[in-house]
Amino acid sequence: MIYDNLTQFHYYEAIHPFFPEVSRFLQRTDLLQLSPGRHPLSSGAFVGRSDYLTCLENEAFIECHRQYIDIQMLLSGSERVGICHRDDCRTEPYQSDLDLQKLSGEVDFITLCPGNFAVFFP
Repeated sequence: MIYDNLTQFHYYEAIHPFFPEVSRFLQRTDLLQLSPGRHPLSSGAFVGRSDYLTCLENEAFIECHRQYIDIQMLLSGSERVGICHRDDCRTEPYQSDLDLQKLSGEVDFITLCPGNFAVFFP
């Protein structure tokens, strides 16, 4: 996992072949003007824009992925994001069609706000 400021994203470009294109996209795109939905990038990566209200902690669930790297950032507001070690959690069956596995267990929190990002690896 990585948690940093967007001004530092370029330092992480060598981590994955898709990250340079993601970095260029973030630099040249007004994310507030981006319509909700899935926006494919030429490398095979995609940007997903969602509008939602943050739910209460007892309404949320822990999730992990096996296929996709998840780069999360907020355009407005703030959100406490629970983080944990997968090996310390109880797992539910993996949903391959959604690349999603729900977990349950104890979490720590980071706070995402505009200008910050978090990267969650499979």
